[in-house]
Amino acid sequence: PTALTEKLNFLSRNQTWVPVATLFIASLVGLWDDWLVIAGRRDGLSFWKRLLLVLLLGTAVGWWFFSKLEMSSIFIPFLGDIEIGYLFIPFFLLVLAGLSQAAWWTGLMV
Repeated sequence: PTALTEKLNFLSRNQTWVPVATLFIASLVGLWDDWLVIAGRRDGLSFWKRLLLVLLLGTAVGWWFFSKLEMSSIFIPFLGDIEIGYLFIPFFLLVLAGLSQAAWWTGLMV
């Protein structure tokens, strides 16, 4: 293997599988939600069910980042890294829930 192929071998890294798996699972949740709307069974998943699915997924991914990848700090511009320890998981959940709901609201306005 050359230096270029070593750089392209990103599927062997744990950091790559977490976002890929998250994207896949979140896509399945979106597919299920859309299918419920198209099938006319309901208005899709309720806010609370969607939020619960995001939080369950986020807990697993946040735990993975904290325990397996040893992430326990956040970077704040001009202040640098701030060590938050095990609070990394709730912080991860807060950011993930906010981003997912913002994306859902943006989709409603299109």
